[in-house]
Amino acid sequence: MDFGLYHRLLDQLDPRQRAYGRLELHHLGESLLHPDVERFVALATDRGLPSEMSVNPALLTPELSRRLIEAGIKRLVLSFDGMDNETMARLRGPAASFVKAEANTEALLKEVSLTAHPPRVLIQMLDLQANRHQRDLFLERWGQTGFPTVEAYVKGLDGPDPDTGKCESEPPLYL
Repeated sequence: MDFGLYHRLLDQLDPRQRAYGRLELHHLGESLLHPDVERFVALATDRGLPSEMSVNPALLTPELSRRLIEAGIKRLVLSFDGMDNETMARLRGPAASFVKAEANTEALLKEVSLTAHPPRVLIQMLDLQANRHQRDLFLERWGQTGFPTVEAYVKGLDGPDPDTGKCESEPPLYL
C-alpha cells in the first residue's frame, strides 16, 4: 500500500477506533517486506492506534526489530512452524530458515529487554501434522523466555489441517 493512501485512510478513521483493538498491519502477505513498514507503525502510534503484525521471524532483522519497537509497535506475532530448517522449508517454502528465525528472535528479545515499554511478543507454532513432532521442542525452546511480555504457544487451526483435511479438537498449548 502506498504510504499516502494509508495516511488518508487513517485520517478517515473515527477517533474512537482505538477502543476497538489493534490496527492489524498484516494479511496474506509479509508486511516486513514493505520498505516503509516502520513509518506505517509510527503513524498509527502518533494517532493513538495500537498496531500489530504477524511476521516471518527469519525476515525480522535486529535492525528492523529496533525500528519497529521505536515506532511503537504494540504486538508482534512470530510464526515458527518448525524447529529446524527442513521442517520450516517444507511448511513455508525453500526460503524459510529456522537458523535466521532463531537468531532474529534472540535479537528481538534482547531489544525487548532494553525497552521501557516493550511490545507484546507472541511466538507461535501452528499445530500441523508436519510439525507436530516438534511441539515439545518448540515449547521447551520458547516457553520460558523470562520476559513478562513474551509468550509462546501452539496454535490449533480454526479449520482443517491442510496436511490431513481433518479438524483438530485439541486446544492450543500456552506457557
